[in-house]
Amino acid sequence: MTREQQIRAAMKELDGSGRAEIEQALTLIAEERTSYERAEKTKSALNKIASAMHRAQQALERLPPPTREEIGNPPFEHYKAAAIQRKASEKRSRDHTKLIAAREAQCLLLKFGYPDNTTRLDRWYRLAAVLYGDRKANLSWQCRKLKKERKRARSSKLSFLTI
Repeated sequence: MTREQQIRAAMKELDGSGRAEIEQALTLIAEERTSYERAEKTKSALNKIASAMHRAQQALERLPPPTREEIGNPPFEHYKAAAIQRKASEKRSRDHTKLIAAREAQCLLLKFGYPDNTTRLDRWYRLAAVLYGDRKANLSWQCRKLKKERKRARSSKLSFLTI
């Protein structure tokens, strides 16, 4: 879907209102998708560097000691540590982008006074799929997760107010 097709489809789900808000939501989702793709490329590059440095270290260890001392010891551990640290910090998936799309759809629905029902093929699912960029995408898990989070937040706010 093109961006304009997404906007039109989303406006249809919102009964013709909210173009500016939809564009803002699409921009946020696009930034998230770009961030994810950039992180994947960086992680892949660091893994390749760490692998190459490991092979270089193994080759260096097979050299005679005088030659090894002449070449010196490159900072293998630095690259290995960077790759491991990157793996630990980048533990999100494409589902994260779907979650952002579902959250933006929920915000739009609530802003324009629509219920955020989580029945299959309801307005929220359809709008979230359109914002994600694939009308056939299944975002039911993400919508249910957000619904549970919202319910949990409401109950904790109420318990906080009664104390």
